[in-house]
Amino acid sequence: MKIFTQSLIILFTFIFKTLLFAQGYDQAVNSSASDQEGEAHIAINPLDSNKLVVGFMQTGSAVGFKIFHSSNGGDSWQESQLNISAALQDFFPSYTPAGGGDIVFAYDKEGTLYCSWIYLLANPSDPNYLSNLLWRSFWAKSTDNGQTFTFEDGDNKFFGKGVLDLSSGQLQIVDTETGVCDRQWMAVDMTDGSYSNRTYISFLQGSISYGFGLVVKTLNDQSTAFENPVLAYEGAIQHANIRVDKNGILHCSFINTEQNTVLYINSSDGGQTFSDPYLIYQGISLMPNSNNIIINAFPLKVI
Repeated sequence: MKIFTQSLIILFTFIFKTLLFAQGYDQAVNSSASDQEGEAHIAINPLDSNKLVVGFMQTGSAVGFKIFHSSNGGDSWQESQLNISAALQDFFPSYTPAGGGDIVFAYDKEGTLYCSWIYLLANPSDPNYLSNLLWRSFWAKSTDNGQTFTFEDGDNKFFGKGVLDLSSGQLQIVDTETGVCDRQWMAVDMTDGSYSNRTYISFLQGSISYGFGLVVKTLNDQSTAFENPVLAYEGAIQHANIRVDKNGILHCSFINTEQNTVLYINSSDGGQTFSDPYLIYQGISLMPNSNNIIINAFPLKVI
């Protein structure tokens, strides 16, 4: 399976090079691990700074994830009971990971921890597997600081869901669901305003139904599923990040990969509508294979 996975990664990188996979400059989280690691994300509970969680992608025979949590400010860490690889086998027993990444966390006002990640799945027993690659963007939540996580039922466990066809050597989205969802970022409204405790998730989307661009979805307090996507910006984008300020305004920044610009938009109505884009930076080549500007590694600071 290692050969299969590596071959598909090479093909995917060639066709859609900005998507999915850990960059070469990602730093190892656990130096004793035998597999390479990357795309790490750490979050601190804003209600209790002693509580932290960190997650990262592992690449070896297949793409996997590790999550560790701490309740003493990082002096010691314990591995989460969530086994993402085992959960994946429960949900898709005949499929194997062909790619994945982008694990991200966010705490809400009640200390609930949200986690999201992405898998590209292939069925190795299907001789036409390249025409039926599953793109699944998962989320789960924890009420015990990452010791355990729960999934919602059915399709509610996904914030994105699509099917890809690479059989012709060109990437094709073959269904009308949310399609390609990549490089997501999460934030929660910690204010007491109209959208208090609303969870936001932003991502690059390529979809027959909704087009291509920056999409934002919302999870209202006590809801069990993310609402329908809002196309916040239409165009070729990557590396979006989002933050909510003390007034409940949602701020987004991202790269337009065709114009080589870093852009900013905001929403004051809970992610229902967004402002016209503001230019932050005009670049020359923001998305080469080296010297990338990865702006979701440097999230906006808002107050």
